[in-house]
Amino acid sequence: DSCLKDPIALDIALISGALLARLTVRSEWTGADIKAELKRSLDRWAVVAKLVFGSLIMEDTTSVSDIGLTNGCLLQAIVYQCDIIVEGAGANKVNGCYVKTDRELESCPVYTNDKGIILFKYRMPAGVLFWYFSEDGELMKSDGDYYRVEGNQSHPPDAGWNHQLCPLGRGTTLPTVILKSETVV
Repeated sequence: DSCLKDPIALDIALISGALLARLTVRSEWTGADIKAELKRSLDRWAVVAKLVFGSLIMEDTTSVSDIGLTNGCLLQAIVYQCDIIVEGAGANKVNGCYVKTDRELESCPVYTNDKGIILFKYRMPAGVLFWYFSEDGELMKSDGDYYRVEGNQSHPPDAGWNHQLCPLGRGTTLPTVILKSETVV
């Protein structure tokens, strides 16, 4: 069907109603493709969490034709701000935007990314403090650990990370941690 190959013009608005972007897409584009294109319209610290069409959430794997988008349709974008950006980690799951959660460990916030990785401070039985990137779960075991760095800072350090005793990060390149200025107190 040749009409499905025609470019489709979409308006993308914030929940406030403000127009974020006008995109020309194709029927095979997915939610992930639209989010990637929208990233160009946003500052470095902003991420599109969800795309909503009417009462439907457009998943990353859902295509424009799957959800029934046509010329002139309006998609709403739910956007949030990152507290920390992580880049360069060889374990790609660790890279991305981290936001502060309601959890705290060692009187410091716990951060999470959209892939389920958490960034947190942990006290070893001997009293030494480390910041870790790990899978959420049993934090007393090293099975889910990617990277760690020793430190007593109130926020994650930007450098010095290693994969010593971290099975999931072993042999990969180390992350760079970029803190948003408000994160540093």
